[in-house]
Amino acid sequence: RSPAAPPSGNTPAASRTGPPTGSGGTSTPGPPASTPRPNPPQFTPSVAPNVTVDAQGGTVTVRCVGGSAEVLAVTPAPGFEAKAYDPGPVKQVQVELTSAEHHSEIRVHCANGRPKPKVKERAP
Repeated sequence: RSPAAPPSGNTPAASRTGPPTGSGGTSTPGPPASTPRPNPPQFTPSVAPNVTVDAQGGTVTVRCVGGSAEVLAVTPAPGFEAKAYDPGPVKQVQVELTSAEHHSEIRVHCANGRPKPKVKERAP
């Protein structure tokens, strides 16, 4: 009778991997339920905080996605208009805000995951 007990002890171990054992089925879905939780934080570090760049011609809000810059918003100042631009994500974004009397050029690239702006102000 003793030799019969160990084989039956092995049988429940095999049942744990199968669906018939309720307690085994519950422990198997447990780890997958915790797996989705770490995924959202993985996306957060890849996107740097937004940076709003002020110029005489208005403001441009940019962020870095990986090594590329992306324009999130352009708000021309009164009397200014934004020329056509590529919102990205691209290596460097460039937005020109113009009026009859002034020209603002905003360029932003990403360095070490952070937006690095450069603003040029000039008469047209």
